[in-house]
Amino acid sequence: MDTRDAWALHAMINPKELINDIRRKNGEIQISALNHYKFNSNANGEDENLIQRTELVETLLEDFSSTDLRLIRSLFDEELKCNKVIGRHDNLYQLCFYLYELGNLEDVYRIFKAKYQSNDMDTSTILDREMLYLNHPVQDVINFVEEDIKLNENIESSRLLETLKELKKRPDYGSVEEYSMFLRGYFFGHETESNGITKGSKKAWWQFWK
Repeated sequence: MDTRDAWALHAMINPKELINDIRRKNGEIQISALNHYKFNSNANGEDENLIQRTELVETLLEDFSSTDLRLIRSLFDEELKCNKVIGRHDNLYQLCFYLYELGNLEDVYRIFKAKYQSNDMDTSTILDREMLYLNHPVQDVINFVEEDIKLNENIESSRLLETLKELKKRPDYGSVEEYSMFLRGYFFGHETESNGITKGSKKAWWQFWK
């Protein structure tokens, strides 16, 4: 499928309708919905569903909640596959933000895998360590992982625990609140003294070097 065909298919799919349909099914994602955004590598080494997945991710920014958690996790997993196979990670930072905001501690493993087990140095660099907070005090996340290790210790959980303890000792931000303010400012705009909330255009991470 060439780029024109991908855009033609994209034009037939309304991302808001797809999201609302999944919400009406209480977050259940049927194969027909998954087929619109799952990682799908073609012979040219391109992801044929990247455009549709990006539109879904962008549409969710306007209005996402715990109702969308299964969809966000599914989008994240497909984006991670895309990253591992063809090195694209257009939506990974934004999906990490959604997981961070929703604050389900079990998603710490997803974010850890994206940052520390990526084959791509750019991905590892751009994802903040503080995303592992998942909008909680870091000690809460440490306690969660320690309880997990009691039930099923493995290399991944042990490395994650070491990373969290190091983050607690040497944080890059003064507090969870400070980091959360930075993230929300990045995606929604920053508060200024003269203008209140300024809705700036969100840049993809690679655009900061342009």
